[in-house]
Amino acid sequence: MVGYVHGFPGHFDEPDFDIVRRGHESDPRIVGFVAGDGDIFDLAHDRDAAIAALHAEPQRPEDADWEQIERLYKELNRMQPSPVVELNRAVAVAMIYGPEAGLALIGTIDPDGLLDQYHLLHAARADLLRRAERHEEAAGAYRRALELSTNPTETRYLWRRLREVTAN
Repeated sequence: MVGYVHGFPGHFDEPDFDIVRRGHESDPRIVGFVAGDGDIFDLAHDRDAAIAALHAEPQRPEDADWEQIERLYKELNRMQPSPVVELNRAVAVAMIYGPEAGLALIGTIDPDGLLDQYHLLHAARADLLRRAERHEEAAGAYRRALELSTNPTETRYLWRRLREVTAN
């Protein structure tokens, strides 16, 4: 799954955690957000920082505290409703309950099509479809994400994933 983690392009199933960690270490405010039990945060910015820190801590994506990340996205969306925040929560839901659960949530995020021009919506959907082994649908979603992507790093990643799903 392609997206931005702490301001850097990253892939949720193969992120460069060293880049994320360096960003985390360079901002001492973030360290405080994960100290203690990590359950109580007062501001939306705190939740954003806590989410970034929770992404930075584990060595592998599957070791992240996805339940905590999902709760933080849910709280952040309550404070600042946004379909993009819900999209990020859908990724966390997929990491907890599987790709079909994430896809179900993505299906409810944008009933009016406001995010149709947002490449990361299509990239996230494509990745979850790939994980669910729904390769033909994944290929269509990867193609749509590629039509909209302007970032060369993301574009290379999307092309690689498109080749993978069309080779099966």
